Amino acid sequence: MIHRLYLLAAILLALTSVTAHAQNSATEGKDFYVSFLNNNGQNNANLICQVRYVVTTTCRITAQYGDGTYLDNNVQYAPGVYTRSVDKTKCYITTTTSGESKLMLHITATQNIGVYALNMYANTTDATAVLPVTTWGTHYTTLGNGATGTFITIIAPTAGTIITIKDAAGGAVVTNHTINTATPVYNYYKSADLTGYTVESNYAVAVFSSCTCGSPATHGGCDHNYEQIYPTNTAGKNFFLWNLSMKNTFNGGATGITRDKVVILALEDNTTITKKLGTTTTTINLAKHNTNSFFLDTTVHVNNSAVPVMLTSNNPIIVNHILGYAPSIKWWSSVEQRVTQAVITPFIATGNSVIVVHQLDIMIQNGSQQNMIVRETRNGVVTTPTLTFFTNTSNSNYVIATRQYANTDNVMIELINPSGFIAYMTGYGNAESYIYSAGSGAFNLQNYYTIQTKTQPYSDTHFSATSEATHTFVPTDNIIVKRTLERTFTSVSWRIHGATYAGVTENTNINNTLTFPASALNCGKDSLTMVVRYAGATADSIYTGYVWIDNPVPASAISISGTTTVCSGTTTALTASAPTVTNPIYRWYASQTATTPPLYRADLHHPRPVGNDLLLRQRRRIGLLRERCRRSQASNRDRKR
Repeated sequence: MIHRLYLLAAILLALTSVTAHAQNSATEGKDFYVSFLNNNGQNNANLICQVRYVVTTTCRITAQYGDGTYLDNNVQYAPGVYTRSVDKTKCYITTTTSGESKLMLHITATQNIGVYALNMYANTTDATAVLPVTTWGTHYTTLGNGATGTFITIIAPTAGTIITIKDAAGGAVVTNHTINTATPVYNYYKSADLTGYTVESNYAVAVFSSCTCGSPATHGGCDHNYEQIYPTNTAGKNFFLWNLSMKNTFNGGATGITRDKVVILALEDNTTITKKLGTTTTTINLAKHNTNSFFLDTTVHVNNSAVPVMLTSNNPIIVNHILGYAPSIKWWSSVEQRVTQAVITPFIATGNSVIVVHQLDIMIQNGSQQNMIVRETRNGVVTTPTLTFFTNTSNSNYVIATRQYANTDNVMIELINPSGFIAYMTGYGNAESYIYSAGSGAFNLQNYYTIQTKTQPYSDTHFSATSEATHTFVPTDNIIVKRTLERTFTSVSWRIHGATYAGVTENTNINNTLTFPASALNCGKDSLTMVVRYAGATADSIYTGYVWIDNPVPASAISISGTTTVCSGTTTALTASAPTVTNPIYRWYASQTATTPPLYRADLHHPRPVGNDLLLRQRRRIGLLRERCRRSQASNRDRKR
């Protein structure tokens, strides 16, 4: 019997959008990636990189470096908190040049855990919460701190990930760069403050923002800042800010230099922010990616006059909080991003750490104090301390409490409140500090819209900001949008390429389904924008979902070499090539129609074949489906050969 081999051409559409999640803890999970970034200590022997596990349920943890070696290999951990020093030669980026590497640590657990990371060196220590893969997104807006050198580090473990980095004005500085899975860490460096730069990708990625020498808020040395940032669409509209710099030991504890700095970054044009301090109100107007900054006076503290600054915006904004001495940087969480439970711990570093005291700050809804549970576990013994909550004179609907921990207090802290909370852990020492949050910020609570693929050849799928998806589309396909709004509105419309799109019919129902032709969108990354006027509002709210479209190439652009006609029971080796196509990805199928699961998918890390080669030991016809060749061609029809 003779079998003939077939070659098929197809295209790919990858979609990401925003949707609502019921929030539990955003910072707990089972799958994490982390890379440590250039510190002032650089290769100094005293520079230590560490991770800290927070384990509430006995589990096994594996921590594998990018080179394949292990920090932990299926090690069992009982409930508690554990600090692990990592091999910085395998996961620490020292270069100030842009490019790829495999310098990372991949942490997996059999139960949900919390993970934190620390860059520790005298005068430049900083820490970050490490976000689980389930919270990643495809669009990020980066933070800065007036730095002389800033890094954007991207971890992209999914094969076929394509990234673009743009400056604050929207100009591309890295365009459609395909990440190599052998070196999945991409580092971008520039001697400037990169606040407002964006990272866009077709698959979900992790993004870290750091600088080697952040400018202090009101004084201090040239400190390292290190923060894994949340996806852009987790930005909120309502914030409370208070001074977290509870003490200062720099220069003998000089007074008047502990004021924290706040930087507001607008994500849309015509952004209007109301700033309220007690009974005093001012207005801040910003254009897209413009910033406004101000200091939090030492009296803006919950243990003093309890007068937090309240920010209310008509459009989502990012709020950057910089501690007032030995500056550390934090993406502040909005009120909308409260969580109902989380775990956190002081980062009790091992080695030459000068952090000496830690403080937990918690904000909750007034009236839910009786529901707020703080459960502390030390050496297996659980205690439940009582917190004192201070009145918020800027808005009495929320109250704030603090609790301090000594540097020797290796405590696991569980936080629970059905009404939700926002919590921060800070650490201080001689010209040192860190700040990270417990559970907040990694979910978008506003239900904007979801995008649904056609049902064939793949299953019907909805997309969210935290899960990537890949499906075949042609420009003649339709994109089905299921729109849901949680609040009463007076009008809603859609924009494509900045212009109102008249091809869909909206209504005043809370839910609506609309159909957009894929042909209305551009090849590459494009977007659908929903414009809503909520009842009682004086300005529109604007929400954007991103769509990735790849146009097809004709089958004539792809060729296979090797013996394509074989007898049953024999073998042959095939090699696919597409010389005129940039970054092709090949999938081999046992059917011309590609309706069956692939024999091999390059982006699923199956053990064979290698590259674009396939050794056939089949007694059936073999098809080759070429996907995601990012090149526009006039023809979109499938061709067989």
